[in-house]
Amino acid sequence: MNGLGRWGFAVLCGLSATAARPADETFDANPTYDLGTPALTDVWVDSAAGNDAAAGTARETALRSLQAAFARVPGDLTRAATGYRLRLTAGSYVTGPRPGLWLEGRRGTRDHPLLIESVDGPQKAVLPPFTLAKCSYAYLIGLKLVSSEKFPRDILLHVIASDHVLVRNVVAAAAGTTRETLPFVNGKCDQSQYLFFEDCEFDGGDVVDLDLVACQFGHIVRSKFHRSFLEGVTLKGGSAGFIVAGNEIWDSRVFGFCAGEGTGFQYMVKPWIHYEAYDLKFVNNVIHDTGGPAVSVAGGYNCLVAFNTCFRVARYNSPIAVGYGGRSPGSGKWDATCDDYLKAGGWCSRKLDGVIPSKNVYVLNNLVLNDSFASERACFGIAGPLKTPEDGNLPREVRADDGLILRGNVIRNGPANHPALGPVSDGATTGHDEALLAKENSINRVALRLAAPAQGDFRAIQESLADVQGAAIPNFAGGDLPRQPAAPPGRLCNQPSCDRAGVPRRGLSPGAWQ
Repeated sequence: MNGLGRWGFAVLCGLSATAARPADETFDANPTYDLGTPALTDVWVDSAAGNDAAAGTARETALRSLQAAFARVPGDLTRAATGYRLRLTAGSYVTGPRPGLWLEGRRGTRDHPLLIESVDGPQKAVLPPFTLAKCSYAYLIGLKLVSSEKFPRDILLHVIASDHVLVRNVVAAAAGTTRETLPFVNGKCDQSQYLFFEDCEFDGGDVVDLDLVACQFGHIVRSKFHRSFLEGVTLKGGSAGFIVAGNEIWDSRVFGFCAGEGTGFQYMVKPWIHYEAYDLKFVNNVIHDTGGPAVSVAGGYNCLVAFNTCFRVARYNSPIAVGYGGRSPGSGKWDATCDDYLKAGGWCSRKLDGVIPSKNVYVLNNLVLNDSFASERACFGIAGPLKTPEDGNLPREVRADDGLILRGNVIRNGPANHPALGPVSDGATTGHDEALLAKENSINRVALRLAAPAQGDFRAIQESLADVQGAAIPNFAGGDLPRQPAAPPGRLCNQPSCDRAGVPRRGLSPGAWQ
C-alpha cells in the first residue's frame, strides 16, 4: 500500500466518495514504505577525510560537509536525469558555532527522490538538528540526530510544508536531563502530507517527543518514544489519515498518545478545519509508565483505539480519556486566515477555547494493568456535554461521547470498587450507561498479568485471560462529517491485519499480542 503516487495513496485511504468497506477486509497494521527502484546519483560525504572541492562520486573522493552535498542536489529533481543519494560515512557532522542543518526546496518524485543515508550502518552518521522545508520525496535513513550543548532547545527533526517524507531507522537523542536542557519538541512536522516514520527512536523532549500539526496521510510504526515532560506522540491541528501501530511509548509525564489537543486556527489547512484529528488508527502499541492517560482523544473524529497494552499508566488521571480539543487563534492574534477559515465553515470561537468535540471514538480490546497503584481518576475519563458560543460555527451544545464505543477492554486498576467512569477533569461526566460499560468490559474482574514487564516483555499471560473475550470491531459508517468545507471520508475499515508481532489476527483477544 506504500510508496504509491499521491492519487494512488489517496484512493487507497478512501479519499474519494467511496462506500464503507466490507467488515472482513483489513487495513495493514504493520506497513513499510516501498522505496521502489529509483535511478540515483551518489554523492559521498566524509566529515573527517573529505574535501568540499572533490568530485564526491565515490568514498575516495568524498565531500567534507553536508552543506556542500546539499548544493550538489538540484532544486527541481523532476527535471533531473536521476534522483540523488547522499551517502554519509561514519562520523560527526556537528560543526560550527551554531550547529544545525537546513534543507529547503528540493522537489523530487517517486522515481527521482532525495535519499540521505548513514552508509556505514545505522546511527553511524551523527547530525545536528535538521530542518527539512518545502521538500518532496525526501528519505532519511539510519541517521542519528543529537542536540547541541549550547542550544539544547533546538528541534532535532523539523519537517515543514513537505510531502512524501520517509524517516526510517533514525534516532533523535536529546542530551539534556531537565526541561531547560531538552528540545522544546524532539520531532515536529507542520502542514505536511504523506509522512512515514518507521523503526525510529525519539528520546527526550520538553513538551512532546513527536508532534504532528496539520499533517495528513502516512504511518508511524515500530518506533520508540520516551522521556517527555508532557506527551509521547501527538497528532493534532486537523491531522488525518495515519496508522500508528506497533510502537512503544513510555516515561511521559502526562499523555502517552494524544489524538487531537489544541491548535491555533490559522495553522490548520483546508478542508481539515473542524476536528483536531481525523481517521486515526492507534493499534498494537505498548504504552507504559505515564503520569496521565495512556491514550487521550481530544477533539478526534473516527479514531480507533484497539488492541493496545498499557502498563502502569495514569497515576494522576484516567488510563483512557475522551474529551474536547482546544481551538484559538495562534499567539492570541485573530488574522485574515482565521477570517477565511471561519467564513469557509471551520470551527473556532473568539470567546471559548476548548470547544472541539470528539465523534466516533472506538475504544476496543485494549489491556490496562496497574499492578502497584490505582489511577487517581476513573478507568475511563469521558467529558460531559458543553455549551458553545454562537460565533464559532459549532452546534450550541457539543459532546465528546457522540458515537463513542467502549467494549472488550480488560482493565486491572486498583480495588474492585474503583470507579469505572468519570470526568476527564473536574467538569461534568458523560451520561454513558455504567451498567452497560461494566457488562461490555472486564474491569477489575480478572487477575491480569504480564509476562515480564520489568524486562520489557509486555505480553499478557494467557491464563489470566482465559475467561475473557474481546469485542467485534465495527467499521466506521462515514457520511457524518461537516459539509462545509467537506473533508475526505478517510479509511472506514477498522480491522487490523495483524498483531504487534506481525501475526495475522484471527480472533479478538485483547492486547497488542493475540
